[in-house]
Amino acid sequence: GGREPRHEAVDLDELVAAELGSIEPAARERGVSVAARLAPGTVHGDPELLALLVGNLLRNAVQHNHPGGTIAVDLEDLGASAGAARSARAVRLTVDNSGAAIDPARVDTLVEPFVRGASRVSRGPADGSGLGLAIVAAVVRAHGGTLLLAAREGGGLRAEVALPA
Repeated sequence: GGREPRHEAVDLDELVAAELGSIEPAARERGVSVAARLAPGTVHGDPELLALLVGNLLRNAVQHNHPGGTIAVDLEDLGASAGAARSARAVRLTVDNSGAAIDPARVDTLVEPFVRGASRVSRGPADGSGLGLAIVAAVVRAHGGTLLLAAREGGGLRAEVALPA
């Protein structure tokens, strides 16, 4: 409903680990292997919205993958460098998945609702509504973070989310 977003400390590494657990069966079923490197990282935000963000990124990575494909999930705290201002601290989550080649010129349209990766035509229910990344983008904005999407060499997508710690 119309509840205010909460602002509390959220252990992003635990949240990502939990969401990884929930995509595991779908990934296994599709023959997609998932590798995760999660450094402890705490951000301030709404745990439900952040779970939605992470879940959508991970489901997207499974759905748009191919059998024998890979997903690499990387969480790092960027604030550990000496001399960084406290306000400049950020936690970065990267989700890298193999899959069909994406035209780099079209990557920016992926965050628009209902636009699908390879084409604008649905390939059946497994394709998803195309809403996932639009939700991700909205949650990132709400938390004052940044979202970078890039087409990968050889196909697939790299999504990088940086959230202020």
